[in-house]
Amino acid sequence: MTSPQSIRTVFPVCIDILSVLVLQSTEPEIEKTLGKQMESNNKNPNLEQELRSVKKELVEKEAEIETYKSELGRLNQEVTKLLMGLDKDLASIRDVFKYIVPSRFPHINGFQFSSKYISGMRFNGDYIDIFEQKDRFKFNLIMSTTTGPSLTALLIGFLLKFGRDFGEHKASSPDDFINKVIDEIKDKKENPSDIQLACALVDKRTYEISCKTHGGIKCYFQSGDQKADKNTAIKVLTSEDQRENIKLNPYDRFVMASPGLFGAPNEKGQVFGAKPILESMEETSTTQSVHDLRNNIFHKLDRHLGGRKPMQDVSLVIMSVENNIIKLV
Repeated sequence: MTSPQSIRTVFPVCIDILSVLVLQSTEPEIEKTLGKQMESNNKNPNLEQELRSVKKELVEKEAEIETYKSELGRLNQEVTKLLMGLDKDLASIRDVFKYIVPSRFPHINGFQFSSKYISGMRFNGDYIDIFEQKDRFKFNLIMSTTTGPSLTALLIGFLLKFGRDFGEHKASSPDDFINKVIDEIKDKKENPSDIQLACALVDKRTYEISCKTHGGIKCYFQSGDQKADKNTAIKVLTSEDQRENIKLNPYDRFVMASPGLFGAPNEKGQVFGAKPILESMEETSTTQSVHDLRNNIFHKLDRHLGGRKPMQDVSLVIMSVENNIIKLV
């Protein structure tokens, strides 16, 4: 997708290039005509009249070039005004999404949460949230990434339609939730591949977590066991892992990361990748605050971007199990 800034830079240049091309196309013709006139200097008694005709033709062509430049200049001004309006609309959309995406999660006994959302300069469509079910023993973590704000608005409309209690609508499991969202998108004649979803379900009675993803959102699990092998303590939850529930123990972590985070490119076009996320999880002890891990990851991202804002929305959700857990079943 070409940004408004790049269009604004290229369009005026097109005017100068077109003018040069027109001049270049006329100069050989004029030189050829003058050359012929010089060769026939001794033969053609009407040379002066023909030279006046050539000069008149040159003046007319120069007038045409000025007309082209004037018209292109006018079109350039109109395009510039249009792009300025688009910039204003995109800025308004970014401001709206800053208010829509929750900045804090509700307090749930036995768990700590940390999240961060950064609105992108070009693409907007991330959404993160947490929903407690009616019995208060289960809650869902939700993350979505879309190709634009309209699809995210459709997703939010889905959440409002079914309420904040998925259990009441028999959509409590991650599979059920994602399937219902995809069905809703198909009903609206939208493409399911334009939205990426991740849904996790946590049962506080058994301290188990299950998750399901659709698309490129990554989910990580980190064991809180200080004696666990570092090579196996952290893993990306693949489709195979998502088929079974994971038992949660004190200090275990669960992390959701949007494609805008691990796919963020720097000035050289190098993406942030998953490695800095995994390194941050290794460097930040599971006994430390979830906010420490979040800050570590975004410190690395800021260095990677060189202080620039990301082009695409960036979302991160971290959940940690507290030490004093009580399993009811």
